[in-house]
Amino acid sequence: MVRHAKAYSIERWAQEGGHDKDRPLIPKGVEKFLDVVSELGSILTPPMHIFSSPSKRTFDTAQLLAKHFELPQPKTTDILLKDSSVKQVEAFLLDALQPRVTTVIVGHENHLARILCHLLKGQASSSFHFKKGGCAMLNIHVTQRKLCGQLQWMITPNFLLKRSKEPHNI
Repeated sequence: MVRHAKAYSIERWAQEGGHDKDRPLIPKGVEKFLDVVSELGSILTPPMHIFSSPSKRTFDTAQLLAKHFELPQPKTTDILLKDSSVKQVEAFLLDALQPRVTTVIVGHENHLARILCHLLKGQASSSFHFKKGGCAMLNIHVTQRKLCGQLQWMITPNFLLKRSKEPHNI
């Protein structure tokens, strides 16, 4: 799970007449996320699939991941928009996930937090917080047509970038 990189503020974008779904990443956000992706590549099994919300900032973040891992364009789905229920996301993932294949979903805070809590605890709360460009790795198991997640790690972008300067294992 990956939260989109830093985008223009919603206030600034609205002042310029833009719609939230069209809000782009800021250049500094792209630069920082490229560094994050480079470090992710050293700890993550290369993904086979990337799914993204269709909003510009999430899709652009997903494209940065796809380019780094030399994958085709990410697939967009409205299910990863902020207003989708966690049950809708779970139904989508039940169809999309494949055994022993790394799949990345790129979305929005606090939607990702609710999805993460649902997969870990069976309830959609916001006990977690994804920083912009933050990532979480889960092992997902299917039991009786329900997904059950086991959190492997959850990392902030700053932790990953600090890790790249001081090499050691997570």
